Amino acid sequence: AGSAGGEEFSIVPPPRQAVPPRDWVAYSRPIHGLFAAHSQPIHIHGLPQARRGFSPVAVHTTFQFCDTAEFAWGKRSRLRERLLWLVDTDSYYQRVGPASEPKPEPTELGYAGFLHLDGALLDFGSWPRPYLRSEASEMVKIEGSPSFIADVRKRRGDVLSMRDGPSKHLLIEAFQRRLVHNAMALARAMKRKLILPPLQCWSDRYWNMLEGGRFPGVHSDAQPLPFHCPFDHLFDNEKWAHSDAPIREYSFLDNPRIQPSDRNDSVRLVVRGAPQEQADHTGRLPAFTGRSVELGPGDDYGKAAAEVKARGWDGAFVVHIGARSLELLCESIGSSDANQQFNAVMHRVLGIGEQIRFCDAADNRWYSGRQDDPAVPINCTWGFHRPPLLPEAGGLLGVGGGALPACVRDPAAILAARLAEPDRSWSGSGSFGGRNMWSTTDRAASLYHQYM
Repeated sequence: AGSAGGEEFSIVPPPRQAVPPRDWVAYSRPIHGLFAAHSQPIHIHGLPQARRGFSPVAVHTTFQFCDTAEFAWGKRSRLRERLLWLVDTDSYYQRVGPASEPKPEPTELGYAGFLHLDGALLDFGSWPRPYLRSEASEMVKIEGSPSFIADVRKRRGDVLSMRDGPSKHLLIEAFQRRLVHNAMALARAMKRKLILPPLQCWSDRYWNMLEGGRFPGVHSDAQPLPFHCPFDHLFDNEKWAHSDAPIREYSFLDNPRIQPSDRNDSVRLVVRGAPQEQADHTGRLPAFTGRSVELGPGDDYGKAAAEVKARGWDGAFVVHIGARSLELLCESIGSSDANQQFNAVMHRVLGIGEQIRFCDAADNRWYSGRQDDPAVPINCTWGFHRPPLLPEAGGLLGVGGGALPACVRDPAAILAARLAEPDRSWSGSGSFGGRNMWSTTDRAASLYHQYM
């Protein structure tokens, strides 16, 4: 018996009767929750154990997403992020080499080195205040009673002062998602594997009713919003694993299997006039490097790759770039064909794979507990919209070729375009006494047809 962080606990002895050897593997003693963390507290609630000075000795990987019959993609992703996955092959950590089993993506052999998006992803201080947006502008679908759908489509307000819950989450996360999309395009132009940034969520993800954007029964002091969230909360790991889109977890460079000489073999990209990069939400400052390449506002991703190569630094293990510089680059690899190929990959990764449902108690005062109740249909919103496609002279997922529109060079105009509200159109159908209103620019049926 003993105490930890002011709480009493006891380790229960095994039963007096002998346990047959054949049953030893199945027998386990109860372990206090301080030392055996559930996946939800360790990955979503910020690990209360750490706030009390304890580190768990075991993690129960449940409540992940993206696991399939083929492999536990979500579980592996979360364990990698926490440096708890120890079975990757050496090639996973090397400049050139495929990812790990079960089925390494063969296209990864065409990539060498890494691109790292670091620093703070979002700079709310630069946003206009109030920053007014329609709550529905980042929803793929609105589901529920006709009155709920009409109300959601009319709601408009300051994004940063909206109530906690799915609408706020979808609106703010869209900016984060676009930066990841930009970084993926830059990595592709440089033929590098992308090291993801740490991500934030403004709502939990749950297959039933949330309460103010949180798991039922979780208080705000146990889960402040926003919170540091795992990759599988926002993206479909399985789609990334089987696409020409090589990525590594945000903690990749912290892994002791990375050689110090590799970690220090780095270059930083900066865009002239970009604000100084700030620490990310975990408190980590952008990586320091003695070599840097300066680019101009409106330079495209292909130009960035060419500038690094011109200095003879294309063999560096890792190239760093902060979000404030990345958002000032032109969203283009440099040719219509290259953009079209990238859009096709991202269509698989961010299209049909990203249809995620959020239901919150604030929008369901009369919820009966039955999700198919025709008398009281459940009211939910769905995300996520894909970021804007890279420009193609041949049109959406076209054959490419021809001239691309000129890149904007004025930093203020570039940022204003990123802050502009997207134009959405809607169509609907009936379901269980309620309705489904789809944003037709990303309707799942159309996306799935193109995906197949």
